Amino acid sequence: MIAENRKLRKVHLNVTDMVIELMNIDLLKNRHLWKENLGKMKRVIETVTKARSPEMCKLWLTHLNYQLYKALEFQY
Repeated sequence: MIAENRKLRKVHLNVTDMVIELMNIDLLKNRHLWKENLGKMKRVIETVTKARSPEMCKLWLTHLNYQLYKALEFQY
């Protein structure tokens, strides 16, 4: 159980870093790079969530959606 929690925390920190990286990429000038990094983030999230029930992931996914919204809002 402890190992699983550590793994999930590491994934969460990695995804958080990816969101921060999106905030540092100019969406208007580097749209391709922004979309590429967003795709990487989605793949990481899908890998983690596909092995768990959707109900268990709901709050985490909602949180990540808010963070992604902040990154988009920051660009505009």
